Amino acid sequence: MIEIYDFERVFISTLTKYYKKGLGMAEKTIYTKDWLIKELAQRASFTIGDTRIIFKAFEDIIKDIIFDGDELVIPGLFALSVTTIDKHDGWNAIKNEKMEVPESHRIKFKASRTLLELFEQKK
Repeated sequence: MIEIYDFERVFISTLTKYYKKGLGMAEKTIYTKDWLIKELAQRASFTIGDTRIIFKAFEDIIKDIIFDGDELVIPGLFALSVTTIDKHDGWNAIKNEKMEVPESHRIKFKASRTLLELFEQKK
């Protein structure tokens, strides 16, 4: 059984390595979930199957946190939170009349200062 710390260390290491190299910046490479799972498995010396199980659990935890309206903070990477946009008056340009815009929610992603500094160093 792996420790969460080891998984987090490998996850951060993987993201940091590719972020520092600037991969995907010029060519707009899109890294997929499958790529991340395989990369994590390789770096942590786990099977891809075990890594999929861990990643699925990680996804479920994030979804639960967002669903509950709470905040997830992973120091050195990012913070995820839900913001509420209150009900307010808007304007319907088609009908040329006032309308009421219902309350809505947005998921906010905020990169950590460390991650932003890595980006700035690349310039």
